[in-house]
Amino acid sequence: MAEVTVAFKVCSEAVNSAETGLRDMREDDLADMLRIVQTNEQEKLHLTLILQALRQSHARGFSWQKHECAEVQSKPDLPQQSCHCCTTAEPTEEEFAAAKGQALQGLQVAIDNINDVLEELKYAEAEYSE
Repeated sequence: MAEVTVAFKVCSEAVNSAETGLRDMREDDLADMLRIVQTNEQEKLHLTLILQALRQSHARGFSWQKHECAEVQSKPDLPQQSCHCCTTAEPTEEEFAAAKGQALQGLQVAIDNINDVLEELKYAEAEYSE
């Protein structure tokens, strides 16, 4: 994991340097586009980590995935039993689905923003080539 963090830091520094260079050359529009891509890449990474954490939590299981725990707790004639799934704070199935949906939606927005800027950069490149 440390190698990945270092690699991201190196890439980020390179992008920041390129942005500064573009601003020094008075290419503020291109520098702004680069900043938008960088910001959306950071958001994409953040949301990807959130989705990974959600998937890992789901793989470990929640009480609403384990029907036996809910059945034991719902029978009043049995002594109340304490189990891990019923004693830890966890999201409801609806909250989990909403969090996953929100992260996926945000991820798609970030990807669309990046693609829009890349499309603009193609047009800018064509203008500079003329």
